[in-house]
Amino acid sequence: MSRIALIGKKLGMTTMFTEDAVVPVTLIKVLPNVVVETKKYENKCSLVLAGNEEIKESKLNKPQREQLKKNGIKPREEIKEFVIDENINFAPNTEMAIGDYLEGAIIDIRGHTIGKGFQGAMKRWGFGGLPASHGVSVTHRSLGSTGNRTLPGRVFKGKKMAGHMGDKNICIQNMEVFKVDKEDNIIAIKGSIPGKKNSVVYITNAVKKYTEDNKVVNGLVCEG
Repeated sequence: MSRIALIGKKLGMTTMFTEDAVVPVTLIKVLPNVVVETKKYENKCSLVLAGNEEIKESKLNKPQREQLKKNGIKPREEIKEFVIDENINFAPNTEMAIGDYLEGAIIDIRGHTIGKGFQGAMKRWGFGGLPASHGVSVTHRSLGSTGNRTLPGRVFKGKKMAGHMGDKNICIQNMEVFKVDKEDNIIAIKGSIPGKKNSVVYITNAVKKYTEDNKVVNGLVCEG
């Protein structure tokens, strides 16, 4: 399956209605993406896309400006390289737009989560904390024991403790496209996705197969 992708921008969440349910959805604005170039490596091929709004040339760094200028493409907010199948080859300046084919497709979405600063173990990892009574004093929200005795005599790497929460690149898998609005270039995704309002998100094929009533509904093909 081709690993074609789209660059979009998260608009926020709302609710949509079916005959028998209220569906929470996240709206993503996906303006037509432009193919910058197709690259071939020893063991893979990749596709470079330019997406979101047009911007001033001065807001891009020199390599990006030259890359777009070489192919006659106007500066865009986001430039991203994605892995694709070896047998797919798009000419520069080809537009990748959303369409009705996307409705019902199962996709993966990547975004950058909202940073929440330094947080304790209870909020960061969902720990229960210590009892509220029976001799517990001051340490109600502590995480408890963090290591063993003389051996190994240290805290193991990766132990869940207090620390910086959020502000990470996250991929949410097997998200369903609920509705497509081609006129306004907006797609509605069932559920929530990472990132704050107006943050950049990357839409790709679902890597893992998703079945519904024993029917595979995984798939995404971009219109050129």
